[in-house]
Amino acid sequence: VQEMSDGELKDHSDLPALPQGKAAIALANLQQKQAEMAQATAELHANKSERVHGALDDANSRASAMVDSMDAVLEHAESVMVTTTHLVEERLAKVEKHVSDTTDALEAGFKAIQDRQDARYKQQEAEIHTMIHTSFQNFLQAS
Repeated sequence: VQEMSDGELKDHSDLPALPQGKAAIALANLQQKQAEMAQATAELHANKSERVHGALDDANSRASAMVDSMDAVLEHAESVMVTTTHLVEERLAKVEKHVSDTTDALEAGFKAIQDRQDARYKQQEAEIHTMIHTSFQNFLQAS
């Protein structure tokens, strides 16, 4: 009797021989056990494959949900950024207008001050000119 084990043939001629009918029954039982083991192995692999596919489907679903969640967060962040940018631009326009108006008012104020100073200077110059002319006239009359 020879059987296959790890790819090698082994000789079991030292075992007592079974009668012909019992050998056929033993061989049939052995073949049935081998078939049952092959069936059990196939079922084990099928169950393992189902569990692996189930776990992969589960992980894929969670990953998809995370991606959807991240997309929603990014959309919200983009919306907030656009809104914030719009508000900042509006505020900046108001500040620029205020600075422009303030600059215009300051320039007008400085011009008014300068005009008053120029008028006062011209008035003082005229008064000094008049005093000099009057003093010179008085001097001429006195001499």
